[in-house]
Amino acid sequence: MQPLPTEIIDLLNAFCHVLPLFFYVVDRKNDRIIYLSDGLLELHKAEIEAFVDINWDEYLSNYLTSRPDLVTKALKKSQKFIEESETKASEKRKYSILCTVPFVKNDKVLVNHSSTPLFMKEEEVRYWLHCLTHTPQNHQGIYLRKEGSKYYWRCTDEKWDRLKQDILNRREKAILSLSMQGYNVDEIAELLQRSGNTIKDNRKRMFQKLGVNNILEAVTLANIHKLL
Repeated sequence: MQPLPTEIIDLLNAFCHVLPLFFYVVDRKNDRIIYLSDGLLELHKAEIEAFVDINWDEYLSNYLTSRPDLVTKALKKSQKFIEESETKASEKRKYSILCTVPFVKNDKVLVNHSSTPLFMKEEEVRYWLHCLTHTPQNHQGIYLRKEGSKYYWRCTDEKWDRLKQDILNRREKAILSLSMQGYNVDEIAELLQRSGNTIKDNRKRMFQKLGVNNILEAVTLANIHKLL
């Protein structure tokens, strides 16, 4: 098994030191786990030795999700879409794949499993970086994003639907941005010079657009799909 280049390992280690992220790296040439973040090791309550040269399917099934087939299906469908849409390696690197899966220890807990090319050899995507985050309960599916694009794609019934990225108006973005900074409704109303009821109405319409139930889910979804 070919290890990651030293400069990439150093970069990943630096991220682990400053950010509590849950991510791992797979060598797709032989589908082996070659890197796990400190956050995942703490989540699994295991030492790194337990995952040396472990198979990707085995890791998914035993440690991440009760539906590993959803992850591999999402990656396979997305890779096909990317290969058919792009020819340059520089463009392929801009994509990220997102799918919702039940957590292995509790099927009622859903996590967002996102993937993106980490390192390419010539035109081939050799290594993939996979990251786990919380996801809104009612926002499941397979999504594909491209950095810098005004659109993102959702996989439904074996086809990809193109959706517009910029679905929030200026005030909704301001409310969401301030909410992410910890401001409550009354504080946001004062900052935007609007009444509290107006801000509540704006938030309600924003929730309907995003298909979420509360501000926490809205913030999570905005982070996932880069809506700000």
